[in-house]
Amino acid sequence: MTPSRGVQVFEKTIPASTAMALPMTKGQILRVVDAQGQQAADLIAYNLHAIGEGLSTEVTVQILRTSNPSTGQTLYSIEWNPMLTIVADTVRTNYLPGEICSDEANFFRYGVRGSVNCRDNLAAAVAAWGVTKGQVHGAFAAFLNMAYLPDGRTVVQEPVSKAGDYVELRAEMDVLVAISACPQTLNCCNAYNPTPLGIVLYEPPGPSQR
Repeated sequence: MTPSRGVQVFEKTIPASTAMALPMTKGQILRVVDAQGQQAADLIAYNLHAIGEGLSTEVTVQILRTSNPSTGQTLYSIEWNPMLTIVADTVRTNYLPGEICSDEANFFRYGVRGSVNCRDNLAAAVAAWGVTKGQVHGAFAAFLNMAYLPDGRTVVQEPVSKAGDYVELRAEMDVLVAISACPQTLNCCNAYNPTPLGIVLYEPPGPSQR
């Protein structure tokens, strides 16, 4: 029981280098926990009743005018509808514009084929809901620590998140959410050491709990 969040209804560990999906009803709050520290978490989302409407990093950046959304800001769908609002964030290093790691990206950037990656893991996690791999691309990357160079380029840095740090997101519609404990080891986004994530789902608090 968490008085400010309502009743805990679900808790699970996402093992390192894997992903999982779960439906959320409007008003529920999902806490994504960096269990051991320095672990990026890639999150994608879809309208549970219209799977073709997915989270759009491009639309969200246009609306928020930031690539690092945090507490009090909302993530939007490709239809410009609010999907998830960040209601708590203990780290405040998140990233939106980047494409999630994939076999294709790892080959393009590092010349490596057959690597475990977020895109394939997330596609497998949402397949049961009819989501295709083609619908899995950009994500809200919690705990991802990006630096901006004077010439405008971005560079991945080791995460500053510590064990127990978390971000919480409230569903603004019924959504299907999938989270990847990013398996990347070809750059330092996980400090070259993929580790598990924790997730906790809360029902919204009733009137007596507010």
